[in-house]
Amino acid sequence: MYWLYIWAFTGLTALLFFALLFPLYKQRNRSGKNWLIGLVFLIPLLSVLIYQQRGAIDEIQLLEDMQTAAMDSSASAANLNNGLLAQLESYVEKNPDDAEYWYLLAEMRMEVQDFQGALEAFQQASSLRPEDSSLYSRMAEAQFFLDEYALSQEVRNYIDLVLADNPNDTTVLGILGISAYRAQQYEAAVQFWGRAVQNLPPGSPAAQSLRSSIEQAQVAGGLLSENGAGELDSLPDNEQI
Repeated sequence: MYWLYIWAFTGLTALLFFALLFPLYKQRNRSGKNWLIGLVFLIPLLSVLIYQQRGAIDEIQLLEDMQTAAMDSSASAANLNNGLLAQLESYVEKNPDDAEYWYLLAEMRMEVQDFQGALEAFQQASSLRPEDSSLYSRMAEAQFFLDEYALSQEVRNYIDLVLADNPNDTTVLGILGISAYRAQQYEAAVQFWGRAVQNLPPGSPAAQSLRSSIEQAQVAGGLLSENGAGELDSLPDNEQI
């Protein structure tokens, strides 16, 4: 579809140039006429190619900067992240229909704890990809942080949308676990986090972090058996939280 627009633009522009140059065309000999015809099609094509190349250069530079920031753990990374934020904001302003870059902008804002900005960027991405329930889980997380770890109605609304599509969404299960832990509902926290761990790659940093949280909840709730192991029962109902 994209290239149809490109060729339509090229064709219309060529017709416009031909109409403007037609009086000159009638006065030329055969070689001159061929040159004018070539010019008619070359000018719009060059304009399209220049636009394409400029956009591609901007995107490549942005991706390179993001890769550098991901690999740089030094103090300079903070300055680079600020620069990336500005670049991403500029990019989505010029390309408001690019859901992937709205998502990247949201993740960058989450990284710097700009949760309001992250929520707004996730909402933009979701408006372009409403079928992607994972975006609702990220919105739930941003709203959860904005509401100071409270299960507000806004957070619950996002959670309901996610669980209707994916009852094992790890982000949502993590949120429910945090909420339960803060309410001193340690057994419920263990169950939510236990379900989340089961849906994460074994040995991944996220899985290891959740296992550590599960152990803390088991200790806090006195849920460890005599041999030091806890048991994971069935996932509790959301209404218990």
